Amino acid sequence: MPSVYEKYDETCKTYDNARRAMDESGLRRAIEQTAKSLGKSLKELRVLDAGCGTGNYLDAISDLPCQFTGFDGSSGMINWVAPGFSCVFTTLSTPSDRLLAAAKAKLSKFEHINVAVEDLTDIKYEDNSFDFIMTTQVLHHLQAPNKSDETKEPEDWSIFEKVMSEFGRLLGPGGSYWCQTSTPEQQMNGFWWSSLVPRAVRIVGVKFPTLERLTKTLELNGFTHFESYMPPEPLMAKELYLDIKGPFNQAFRNCDSSWRAVSADELKSCHEQLQKIIDEGKVGDFFEQREAVRAKVGQTTTFIAHKPAA
Repeated sequence: MPSVYEKYDETCKTYDNARRAMDESGLRRAIEQTAKSLGKSLKELRVLDAGCGTGNYLDAISDLPCQFTGFDGSSGMINWVAPGFSCVFTTLSTPSDRLLAAAKAKLSKFEHINVAVEDLTDIKYEDNSFDFIMTTQVLHHLQAPNKSDETKEPEDWSIFEKVMSEFGRLLGPGGSYWCQTSTPEQQMNGFWWSSLVPRAVRIVGVKFPTLERLTKTLELNGFTHFESYMPPEPLMAKELYLDIKGPFNQAFRNCDSSWRAVSADELKSCHEQLQKIIDEGKVGDFFEQREAVRAKVGQTTTFIAHKPAA
């Protein structure tokens, strides 16, 4: 299913400007460890990128000879990655030839990848089809807002639970689930603009499952042996992330979900606060303070769960 609040068919046009593969070294390490524990070569390892977006992660690890599959619920995102590969469009429409040409130029080296538009709550693959499943900044797109107050935690987590159930069904014995996500606190406090758009980051932050919820839900679906850690780098490329004028630019705002929740009044207030910081020559002090917060709480968390061996 497509994101319930992010218009990725639009944001895919600028998404690659600043977003990159987060914790790539950790992902590679997890893939290699899973292959080793299963007694398989990398060529034999079946890897699913669920919610693959524009293919940033698949692009980053395309040198690995695994049997890669990428799913996304946005036709705009999928068509950004898919041309030239074995593609199956099961839902939604095909975007412009310009996007198709850009995608082909970006990822034409992927000869060992199948990419498809799929509803993650009802994936048309048999049980135990994969050895390794990965999601990257996907889980907060599975919840609809709280009906009475969107700044409060969603009442309904059924879609998230269904997706985790699908992962439990699809992942074979001894397989691994690698999840790059954020905690609610990281989303609400870990970005330098968090203090400037507090309502928006809370609206998005409450949609991220806590690590406790994630663990308990996966346990119900046969997962064990959980681990997590906090990568030190920001979600966006740092040279672009630390741009005090970035929020004035729509392309910059397209690169993080929190900006989609910013109202016109909150955006105006944000711009006024930023302009004051710039005019008073306090940009350095502002970034020093906000980066200290990021170093403490982080922006993302890598979470790994395993299925018991047969």
